[in-house]
Amino acid sequence: PMLIEVDVKSPPRVSSPAVKSPAQIRLESRCIEEKSPKSPAQIQASLENAEQNRKALLQARSDSAREQFEKAKTVCTKQQEAFNEMTNKIAEDIQTRLTTAETIRTAATEKIQEKAAAESVKAKEAQAKKQQSMQSLQDKDGKLREKLTAAEERRIAFLNEQKEKASAIVTHAKDVAAQQEEKETQKREELRREIQTKLDSAGSRRATSLASPAKALRPKTPAASPAPGASTAVDASTENVVAAAIEAAASSP
Repeated sequence: PMLIEVDVKSPPRVSSPAVKSPAQIRLESRCIEEKSPKSPAQIQASLENAEQNRKALLQARSDSAREQFEKAKTVCTKQQEAFNEMTNKIAEDIQTRLTTAETIRTAATEKIQEKAAAESVKAKEAQAKKQQSMQSLQDKDGKLREKLTAAEERRIAFLNEQKEKASAIVTHAKDVAAQQEEKETQKREELRREIQTKLDSAGSRRATSLASPAKALRPKTPAASPAPGASTAVDASTENVVAAAIEAAASSP
């Protein structure tokens, strides 16, 4: 065997066969030593010694393993006991918390149920009041409808009565107007006759006065011929006077 050591920290050495490392010298000395052959008794003794050493080593390993096992078992038992104790504590704590939570939940549930029951009672009362108010409103609505129907019937009856009265008044007014018109027509005709009679008498008196003896006392002069249209003008003025008298009589009450 060869061993090569390289010291990288020390300065480089001169490569020569005389310079060797201590490890190389040690290995070479071991290889050079001559081993003397052993006798069967020595070999047997060596084997027995080796067997004893093996058994002692095995016993020591077994004892060490037993001790380690016992120690590990003890530690495991203690850890198991500690774990069980911790688990029991945690379980008790969890059970306590669960019990507390269940108590709180039960109390909250009872409170919610009581509140819900109270709200249900209030809702039922409100519903009953609403139904009662709706019923009263329906009753009032029915009464109001009856009143409106009766009022509508009275209104229709009153309108029909007023229509009949108005129709009677219009008919009476038409009759009165017809009678008044007939009376006015008769009055106009009577006035026309009276005025015509008066005009005729006035014309006859005028003609008589013109034909009286005083006419003979006047100097004889050639008679002037009447102007054309004079009689027509007299007649027109007469008719105008008659019409004015008739209008005045018609306008007077």
